[in-house]
Amino acid sequence: MRPFGYTILSLVAVIACHGPALEGASHKQADVTEGAIPEAQFVDSMGVNVHLNFTDGAYARLDRVRDDMRYLGLVHVRTHDGGDTVPLSDYARLASEGLRFNLIATADQMDRNVDFAARLMAQVPGSVVSIEGFNEINNWPVSYRGLHKDEAGRAAQRDLYAKVKAHAGLAHLPVLYFTGGEAVSDLSGMADWANVHAYSNNAQQPGPALREAFAKFTGSAARAPRANTEFGNFTLPEGWPEGKPYWANYTQLGIDEVAQAKLVLTAYFEGAESGIGRSYVYELLDEKRDPKGTEPEFHFGLFTFEHRPKAAAKALHSLTSFLARTRSDKVEGPIGARLKTADGSIGILPLQREDGSLIVALWSRSPFWRWDRNYAGPAQTPMKQVELVSWFDNGKIKAVAFDPLEDATAKLKVRGGHNITVAVPNYPILVYLQKR
Repeated sequence: MRPFGYTILSLVAVIACHGPALEGASHKQADVTEGAIPEAQFVDSMGVNVHLNFTDGAYARLDRVRDDMRYLGLVHVRTHDGGDTVPLSDYARLASEGLRFNLIATADQMDRNVDFAARLMAQVPGSVVSIEGFNEINNWPVSYRGLHKDEAGRAAQRDLYAKVKAHAGLAHLPVLYFTGGEAVSDLSGMADWANVHAYSNNAQQPGPALREAFAKFTGSAARAPRANTEFGNFTLPEGWPEGKPYWANYTQLGIDEVAQAKLVLTAYFEGAESGIGRSYVYELLDEKRDPKGTEPEFHFGLFTFEHRPKAAAKALHSLTSFLARTRSDKVEGPIGARLKTADGSIGILPLQREDGSLIVALWSRSPFWRWDRNYAGPAQTPMKQVELVSWFDNGKIKAVAFDPLEDATAKLKVRGGHNITVAVPNYPILVYLQKR
C-alpha cells in the first residue's frame, strides 16, 4: 500500500485570488455542483451480494453477516430467498436489524419468490427494496413454457413483473430486468430498471466495463433507471507465488487486496457518477475454505472466510465512517466547486450534504494492475495533478482531504484564495469543503 504521506500530504493548497471571475454567472457555467448528488443518495446506492441460502460455508453465521454489514456501514444486500434452507424468520430478523433486500427470482420458482417477498414485507415493512429477474441467463439458461434462451427469459420476466405488480404489498417495488440477455429497446411490461453485471476483468478500471455492459446487454433500454448488480474481482489466496500472472483464466486474474480495494471503491463512485441507482459488489465473504488455493470463486469476498476484513472492507468502513462523523447540523453553505481544467482521465463526483457543505470525490482513471506472461502486480502509475476551484459567497472556506484506503485526513491550506491543487491517485479520494 502506498504510504499515506505520498497521497494526501502531497495535496497542495495554492493561494490564488480570482476576484470577479469567481462571482455570479461564471460560477454556474463551470460549476461541478450542477452534477452533484445528495450524499445520502450516494450511500444508498452501495450494496453487497450475499448468499444467505448457502448454509455450508461462511454464510452459515447470519449474526456475523449482520456484523460485517454494520462494519461496512451499508444496508443493501442482494440474495435469493431462503428456499428450503433458511427460514423466513432469519431474513426478518436481519431486516429488523437494518438490512434491506434485493431478492433474485428464478423462472421455475416465481410464485414462491413473490410469496416470500410479500411475507417478509408484511413482517418487516420496507425490508424488500426490489425484486430482480433471473441471474445471468447466458450462463444459466432459462427454459419457460416451451421457450428457450432469451425468448424464454423475456416471457418469464413478463410473468414475474405481472405477479409483483398484482400484489398489493409489492406493487410499488421496482422490478429489475434479468441479466445476461440480448440488448432490448423497451422494458415495458417486463421491468422498471435496466440491469447488468459489469465486471472489469483483469482488474481494469471499472468505468469502461460499466458503459460497455449497458450497451451490450440493455441497449437503448439503458435510458431507464439502472442497476449494476454484480461487480468485483477475486483476490489471490494467501501464499500464492508472487508475480504469477494467471490463476483462473484469461479474463479473470487474481489480484492483491489493495488492488481489489481500489477497484471496489472506484466502481461505486463510477456507478453513482454514471447515474446508476444501485451497485452491488460481489461479494461480502469468501464463501468457503480453499486450503489448496484452486477455487477463484471462493476469494471474491470483502472479508475472508474467517470474517477478517480485507483492504476493501477496511476502505469502505473508513469511507462510511468519515461521512458519518463529519455530518453537521450547522448550516455551512451552499458551497460551489469546479475543476479548472477537466478531461476524461479524471473522475469527479460532487456530494451535496444536508448542511450545505460539499464533498468532491476525485479519482484518476489510471490502471490498478498490470500483467504479462511473466509478471502480475500493482501498476506503478503516477498521480495526476488537478486544480479544484471552490467558493463560498459569505465567508472563507476550509478544506480537508480524506483518503479512504489509508483512512487518513489532512488539512488543506486555503489562505484567502480559492484554488487547491490536488494530487489524485488511481482510486477515489475526498475533498471536504466547508465554511471556515
